[in-house]
Amino acid sequence: MNKEEDNMSENIVRSIGSHRFPGFYESIFCNSDEFIDFEQEDKCEIAYDFGIPENDLEVVYEYDDFNEYKKDVCKEYNATFVEKIKDVLPYDIVDHEDFKFEIIDEDDIEIFSPQYYNYSTDSCYSSIVTNRKTLKLIKEYTLRLDGVNDYIINHFTSCDGFISFISNDFQYWKELDIEDYEERHLIALLDMLIALSEEEGHFNIAVHVACEISNICYASPIIYYKGKKVTKEELKNKIRGEKMINKRLNRIEKYLKFLIQAAEIDAIEHNDDEWDYRIEFWGNQISTVYDVLITIAENHGLNKEIDDIYSNNYYLDIGTSLIKAIKNKRGE
Repeated sequence: MNKEEDNMSENIVRSIGSHRFPGFYESIFCNSDEFIDFEQEDKCEIAYDFGIPENDLEVVYEYDDFNEYKKDVCKEYNATFVEKIKDVLPYDIVDHEDFKFEIIDEDDIEIFSPQYYNYSTDSCYSSIVTNRKTLKLIKEYTLRLDGVNDYIINHFTSCDGFISFISNDFQYWKELDIEDYEERHLIALLDMLIALSEEEGHFNIAVHVACEISNICYASPIIYYKGKKVTKEELKNKIRGEKMINKRLNRIEKYLKFLIQAAEIDAIEHNDDEWDYRIEFWGNQISTVYDVLITIAENHGLNKEIDDIYSNNYYLDIGTSLIKAIKNKRGE
């Protein structure tokens, strides 16, 4: 082996990724509707389990650690990308004694996200160990593929809204020494290799990764009940407490009606000499009920409403007005 061949097979490290990586903005990996089915399913299930209206509930899935999810997606994508490159290359290249094209450390990955997603999306890069011989073989094979000239023109020609930083001249690609290929040229070459080797119904890297790395495994449901964030245990206790209050209000409402009706009957049946005593008796009974209702109303933050009700209502109507105010506050 001469000195030039030694240089060609000498290990080098290059950074690669794929310009075809769809990123995490409204893509197969992350989009505004990605959890909608799970959220609706959980919402229906929780509403049924707790016996509450669906309109009072909102379930939103949130990532536990979005950065961890992004890293795992990028690791899987780049690993699959490298395997796909070797898969589409002919055996005489992959089996060549000098062929080397491996990711050095799958955990060592760089992820870049744009400040704005108007013109670009996320990208990710891994370091590979390879050599000039391997890259030269890949270049020569790729530039012989059918449709390569059209691909270069279609993908690297500047137009309105797009400025290409890669030449759209086939001869430039052919004559440029592989050692002079910058990172963007090498990545574009590898993307070109895969794109021109694909057939109808081809293996899609992004779809494969989305199946391997399920985003639902990185997210948890957040429950909102009447606009407030709660855990399932808190919701359980809250519903139990609300049911107890509802039962108590219903009992109080029935008892209050009984007292008022009894007082009205008593007023008809007893003469004026006894009425002072009777009115004091029924007044004390009703006042005790009002005290209970006032406590419940205060616990619901209805202090102003209590004053208004006492100022603007006939005494026997105060209880009914308090119950109505409490129920309105509770959204019933």
